[in-house]
Amino acid sequence: MQQTACSRSLRGLRSVLIGLALLGCGSALPAHADAIASLRAFNAATRSVTAEFTQRVLNERLKEVQNNTGYLAIERPGRFRWVYKTPNEQILVSDGKLLWLYDPELKQVTRRGIGGAMSGTPAALLAGNAEVEAAYKLSNIGQQNGLDWLEARPKRQDSGFVRIRIGMTADGEPGAMELTDSFGQTILLRFSKVQRNPKLIPEAFRFDPPPGVDVLSE
Repeated sequence: MQQTACSRSLRGLRSVLIGLALLGCGSALPAHADAIASLRAFNAATRSVTAEFTQRVLNERLKEVQNNTGYLAIERPGRFRWVYKTPNEQILVSDGKLLWLYDPELKQVTRRGIGGAMSGTPAALLAGNAEVEAAYKLSNIGQQNGLDWLEARPKRQDSGFVRIRIGMTADGEPGAMELTDSFGQTILLRFSKVQRNPKLIPEAFRFDPPPGVDVLSE
């Protein structure tokens, strides 16, 4: 059965909302630094971010089922551009009100309101406001592979995620993230070439469907 742009886009949307929270990986050792304080400081001082990323998806048996690379640009509140370059190009753009998911291979675009898509997701971990700790229980879980880790457990049972772990670098940036969903799937994200507070042009968060593509609304 041919895969639809909608199903592929929804997978991409979940990955973006995950990725906006930024990366994690590995088991915990005794705590050495306050990763929660580092995340709070990062949120307080950061309005925009650009980075490159790799993303791996593991099934419940820890077998890799997906591997992607790409780049992103984020500007608060709610604006981002997330581009998968390999193995298949896919572009996700939000202007803070609408979210566009474009699949060039299928020549289809999915459009949806951003409000419901962001609510209760890991993207809230980059919101930098009190709602973060209202939605998640945060705890420091130790140091692994040169990163200081925190764990965020959703307070809502319908969030779709069992736990989210974020590793903070010595420079106070999110360096890794591990998400485990209610189906046992694990999503690993790693970021490189992170730039804080770059000047981003408004056009980066605007999307105009190319001529000849199908536009689906949700």
